[in-house]
Amino acid sequence: MPLTNNGEEFCLKYIYDDAVTKPATVYVGLFLNDPDEGGDDLGVESELADITTEPDDAETYEQQSISFSETDFTTVFDDEIGHWKAIFEDVAFDVQDNTEDIDAFFLLWDVDDDGVEELVAFEQFENLYNLDTIGGSFVLSEAGKVLLPCV
Repeated sequence: MPLTNNGEEFCLKYIYDDAVTKPATVYVGLFLNDPDEGGDDLGVESELADITTEPDDAETYEQQSISFSETDFTTVFDDEIGHWKAIFEDVAFDVQDNTEDIDAFFLLWDVDDDGVEELVAFEQFENLYNLDTIGGSFVLSEAGKVLLPCV
């Protein structure tokens, strides 16, 4: 999962400087990233404002929140990749009235402890999903929800 510059800044300040506080809440959202499909084409310098293809939250979709607690995140060492990773629990989105295509998810949290959530990381799925054909709920399961190390 690519960390944005905001994500790297947070990790380095948290680990090395103890200059930021771990946020209580992380927000998870869905969007279309593949530029060949009309997506946002995010990169490490991307900001939250660069996400323009998030499903219309005037319908049923809403960003979901998870917490930095022992129940929402687990950390494990992955022998295959030789790194530690953090995996968050399943997150369900109500998409019953949405018709957009999605192929990625993003994570937001308050990087600077100033009350403003910032884009920290994003990950593209292997597949493109049309929410109109999902029928009610789109669930991010543990597959693919890996945060790469920030050091």
